[in-house]
Order: sequence, then structure tokens, then C-alpha cells
Amino acid sequence: MPTLERPSLTRVASFFSEQGEPQNQLRSFHVGGTNGKGSVSTLIASMLSELGYHCGKFTGPHLMAFNERFVLDGKAMDDLSFARLATLVHDQSLSFCKEHENLGALTWFEFLMAMAVAYYTEEQVDYCVFEVGLGGRFDATNVLGNVAASVITNVDLDHMQFLGDTREKIAFEKSGILKANVPALTTCDGGALAVVLERAKAVGCPLYAIKNVALGASSSDIFQNFAIEYLTPQLDFQYVEEYVALLKKHVLTDDFASGLNGAYQRVNVLTALMALGVSGIVRRQIADDSMQTLASLKRGLGKASWPGRFEILEADKIVLDGAHNPHGAAALRTSLLDKFGGRRFVFIVTCFENKNAGGLLRALLSPQDLLLTFAPQSSERNMYKPGHLAEIAQNLGAQAVIADSFEHAVQLGRQTIAGQPDQYAPYLIAAGSFATVREAIKLFGASPELSGDSASAN
Repeated sequence: MPTLERPSLTRVASFFSEQGEPQNQLRSFHVGGTNGKGSVSTLIASMLSELGYHCGKFTGPHLMAFNERFVLDGKAMDDLSFARLATLVHDQSLSFCKEHENLGALTWFEFLMAMAVAYYTEEQVDYCVFEVGLGGRFDATNVLGNVAASVITNVDLDHMQFLGDTREKIAFEKSGILKANVPALTTCDGGALAVVLERAKAVGCPLYAIKNVALGASSSDIFQNFAIEYLTPQLDFQYVEEYVALLKKHVLTDDFASGLNGAYQRVNVLTALMALGVSGIVRRQIADDSMQTLASLKRGLGKASWPGRFEILEADKIVLDGAHNPHGAAALRTSLLDKFGGRRFVFIVTCFENKNAGGLLRALLSPQDLLLTFAPQSSERNMYKPGHLAEIAQNLGAQAVIADSFEHAVQLGRQTIAGQPDQYAPYLIAAGSFATVREAIKLFGASPELSGDSASAN
């Protein structure tokens, strides 16, 4: 069937138009950025649920089953609902295609977006959190027309074949989600922030930026020293500053613990909290009962769960992290040093061919580390050959060994750690792609949060 040759929202916007614009019935948070957008989406949704709102969350990628992309009040969509809604949207897409042959059928991501809208409309949710799939300007989620707040977590080099080869070009694509009179929040800096600010001014979007959040800083430094800068004029900034003061005094205290592990989650926690703040959603609740509202926010952060992101399997002594680009790898490395100190690490890594393997391994490895790599048996995408990754690691001064399988890599890694327990951190690190994380889940068992009926599906 004919397809659009250039990126466009025409098809998905036309599809929803014929359905009566259901996406605009959903009061939503729209979360984009290079890294952290799934974590921020999860934290926002968890807090909204704890505040008493019926909340949906649409994210990607999934780890073991498509159901994981559709979460309602912390639970993945069940198989029967998935089958019913997939059939519904399939029929709608075929009918739409017959009427609009020049536009063609929905793409797979547009299809999933339509399923999410149908699901959350049926469930009559109070709020939804939608994670941008790719970029922002032409992402299917950008047809949302009832947005409470937009978020751009950060901008770094990833998906360059689609978004551009500089941070500024990528920022231009990601800032396409900004909308007139919809408050927006970002942790961008430098040239990327300048591009986002230019877009905000052009469309009349109130833009806030989180400052003083160096990745390697301690939790107390980040939580107590962060600041909010208001970059476009608005009268309500005093309320935002008051909200920040309340968070520092009552939420981000010494006993605070997020449900999401990893030093890099500290910035994500701040981003999620401030997204609720700039949206104005918590303003009335705080005015009515500030202590109860702040306690609910704290509980929501503590209950958040996002498998495969610095997920620690204590019984198996392994850390799972889907870091798949240089920025994510640097964040993972910082989190490992934060938890284990300056020890050597044993990494089990695979990497998709469309990723920057050299940049990822440079950010992840030190010359004292060991890289174990293998060829996943069931990846749906092309992977770098194990020999290629091993060569990069060796050129960086690290040791590298090619294993026969993930299970073999685990055996070799455990032998290495057992042979030098004072030198190596006691946990293996599975990273580089979600393909690596999936292999770990297959071997050690799925997290209970992944899916209700089909956590073992692929």
C-alpha cells in the first residue's frame, strides 16, 4: 500500500479525526528526551496513582511482551484486553486505509498509540503519561491535544540517522512536542537548551529548566542544591519556587528512597516532581493539605518500578540496565561507581548495529574491566558481531572474551569475580541493549511487574 515518503503526522492525525479525536479527551503528560524518558514517565504515573488519580502510562520498548507498554495504575494490560483492542484497531486501520489509500495503513507505532488511546479512553482515566517513541516533532504521540505538561529530559546523540548528527539538530526534533500555553520542563543545557528555548518562544510555551544537577553529584547535593530557572515570562513562578522549597524540606529528605535504583535516577526524580509542579496539578492539593500531598508524592516515588533500568537481582548478583548509547552508558558507569566504588567490573554486553558501539564502550569501560559478549539467539534486529565488540574493548585497554551464550558469559563472569573477589565488584553488569536484559530475564526469571498474563512471551 502507498506510504508517506516523508515524516508526517497527517496519517495518524487523520485517523484520530475520524474516530472523533479521542486522544484529546485524555489529560496527558508528554515525555520526550534522549535518556530517562521512560523512568520519568513511570515516576510521574506512580505519583499520580498515589495521589488518587486513575492513571494510564504508555511507554516503550517492552522487554518480554507488548502488554508492558500499556499500564493502568501500575499493572500491565492483560492478554484478553490486548487481543480485543488490537483487533479493534486493526479493523479501524483497515477501514481507514480503504478510505485513504494515499495515506496507507497505520505504522506499527501508530497502531500501538491508537491502542493506548482506545484503552485509556475506555477506562476513563483521570490522567495519562505518554512517552515519545522517537524524536518528537513527527512522533505519533505528538497528536495529543490536551497536555498538562511537556517534558524533554535531556538531549544527546542517539538515532542520528533519523534525528540529525548534532545535539542542536536532535533538540530541534525533540522540541517539536512543545505547545502553546502548555508548561514545559527540561534538563537540557548548552546549545540544545538554546534550541529548545527558541522553539518555546516561537510557540508561546512556558519553559522551565532544572539546574545544578551534575550526574556524578551525591544525592544530598542534587536534591538540596537543584534550582528551577524560568526562561519565559509567567506570573506563577513564585508558586513553583515555593513548591521547590517544600520538596527540599519534606520529600527529598535524608530518609528518601526512590523505587528506581541508580545514581542517574536522581535527576529523573526531580524531573518527575517538577513536571507535576509546573503542570499545576498538585497546587490545589498542597493548598488544602500540604503534608498529606507531599507524603503521597514521596510514597509514589518509592513505589515506582521500571524493570531493566539499574535493576538489581540480589539473589543472582547481577545488575540489569538497558543503557544503549554513550550518554546512557556514562550514567550507568556513574551509578556503578556510586554503588560499588572504584572496583573493576565484569560487563556482559550486546549492542544493536544501529547504535554507537564505540562511544558506548568508551563511556562504560575502564582498562581494568572485563567485557564478555556473545551473539543473542533470538534478537529481532541486527546485532554487532561479538568479535567487533571485543576488538573495541581491547583497543580501549580492557579485557574481552567471547562467550557461547548469555549463560556461558554468566559462568565466565562469576569465575572471574570468584578468582579475584577483592578486585572486582561482586555483581555482573548486563547492559548495552535490551536484548542483553531479555537474555538475563530468560535465565533468571521475569520481574513480576513486566506483565500480568504474558511475562514470558516474546
